[in-house]
Amino acid sequence: MKRYTLENIPLTGYPVFSASLKDSKIIGACISELYAEGLLRIDKLIVGKEYRRQGVGLMLIFSIINYAKKNGIHNIQCVSLSVNKESKKFLKKAGFRKIGKLRRYLGKQDYYLWEYLL
Repeated sequence: MKRYTLENIPLTGYPVFSASLKDSKIIGACISELYAEGLLRIDKLIVGKEYRRQGVGLMLIFSIINYAKKNGIHNIQCVSLSVNKESKKFLKKAGFRKIGKLRRYLGKQDYYLWEYLL
């Protein structure tokens, strides 16, 4: 696995995580939001197509988990399209568990709700 640089930009209520190459080219990012005490929700997690399946997404998730541990967060949640099999496989690999289905949630499409408990 290649080595990437990870950065956490703690904006009040909206922690942002990014992965970049040595030349500072951003190859992946995650935007999250702090909700109720102890809950962080991942809003977007994206990795450039040419860098997928190389551990970048998992590194971003593990950075989020480490951030959560350091900041007293015990619950991380996210949603994924119910038809996105790649996302489902990735989230399971990262240790998330599916806790529900959101029918006609965004754009009248079905989503799964995922949770990671610390």
